[in-house]
Amino acid sequence: MACYYRCANLRMRAKSAKRPCKVEVVQVKQGLQEPTQRSNNASILRNCLLRLKYCLAPPPTREPKVHLTILGMNHSHQIVGQSAGDSTALHQYLERELQSGGYDAIAEELNEAAILRWNCSESTARRVATSLGIRHRFCDPEPSERAILGIPSREELEQQFGLGKIINSAATRQLDAAQKNYWPIREAFWLARLQELGATRILFILGADHIQSFSAFLTREGISFICLEQNWEP
Repeated sequence: MACYYRCANLRMRAKSAKRPCKVEVVQVKQGLQEPTQRSNNASILRNCLLRLKYCLAPPPTREPKVHLTILGMNHSHQIVGQSAGDSTALHQYLERELQSGGYDAIAEELNEAAILRWNCSESTARRVATSLGIRHRFCDPEPSERAILGIPSREELEQQFGLGKIINSAATRQLDAAQKNYWPIREAFWLARLQELGATRILFILGADHIQSFSAFLTREGISFICLEQNWEP
């Protein structure tokens, strides 16, 4: 006796998928089939096996949707012990927001080199993340990474423009404008770092000056986000 498989659209749960699928065995007597009928049976068998494979295959995995919230502020608040900022007030604010918002990660436009440059040792956001047991990530490129990306430091720009130790307002504007030329590279780097986190709900702290440009960049990339505050203050 020969047989072929017919995949019927009857409800049956497969172990590796939730698609309805059932296999039905139909007996076919040998020697009673015309060549055309045998060819049709073979075609039916191939089609049913393909459908069976589809039914038993695990459902396609989807990337979890990321909920991104951005929070602008003066960088001085981000660093514990920086006299120009209020890290204590920010600590309390972040604790409330992270707990009520259900975030599983916090990231920021900052790096270890910047903290050391301010003669400090800790980030407010990292301290809060540690206390709450959630992930934290610095997103701004370190000096070695900036060199690879071709982003000069402010000191390098000063040397490039031949500026002395005393910087007047005109020179400050010139430096600020020169640094803005590299913002697209830095902001793309931030997004890559955020995506590496693999978190589903992220709070990202950045300088208030970047809110508009980074928001426009996220929009161009098709990434939805919420701006919590453009320029948070205690």
